[in-house]
Amino acid sequence: YVHSKGLTFGLYTSGGKTGCMPNRAGSRGHWQQDAQSFADWGVDWVKMDWCGGSDVHGSYSNMSKALNATGRPISLNMCEWGLQSPWEWGGNYAQSWRITKDHAGTWESTKAAIKA
Repeated sequence: YVHSKGLTFGLYTSGGKTGCMPNRAGSRGHWQQDAQSFADWGVDWVKMDWCGGSDVHGSYSNMSKALNATGRPISLNMCEWGLQSPWEWGGNYAQSWRITKDHAGTWESTKAAIKA
């Protein structure tokens, strides 16, 4: 349905066993299973947050490989808030990445992100 309207479809996951919200599962240890589910559902974009993760490079590498193995073109967006300079290595795993903390949708938050 989404694609028939000319839209793309994105989902969220996390690199840990849990997500950033309480009682939400993350993809750690389920890379292939989750990636295949995303592909089967026709997902175009996956935002992978960093809550609960322990190995940033390993987690993003695992998800990247799992998504690529599905055969469906799925863009991966990494979110580790710019803590480990993702602009220096993120292109090895993903098509885009976050470089700042969460944005609150206010001008003050925008200015803080620009200063960062």
